[in-house]
Amino acid sequence: MVFFSLYLVFSKTYLLRFRDYPRAYLTMVFFALIAIAVNLIFKTTDMMFLNTSNGMPFSFLLYDYNRLVYYVFMAILAFIALAIPFVPFVFRKKNPVI
Repeated sequence: MVFFSLYLVFSKTYLLRFRDYPRAYLTMVFFALIAIAVNLIFKTTDMMFLNTSNGMPFSFLLYDYNRLVYYVFMAILAFIALAIPFVPFVFRKKNPVI
């Protein structure tokens, strides 16, 4: 999935637009909610590091505070990580599409 997405961007089949960011973020949150539900229902391994945070450097948030603090932090982290590809389009001077 990652390589196909990169192919679309690098081949210029799909051109990133800043207004696509909210849809991309909401899609990621939707799949995170599905992963949380599947983990709870089927007692599966920790998909997306959202239930037990095994191996995550931020697992102390889950264990020292609570699950809500950990989920909010992960949502903010996802917001920042997903924004990285869109940053050049904010500062682009030629034909800005916002």
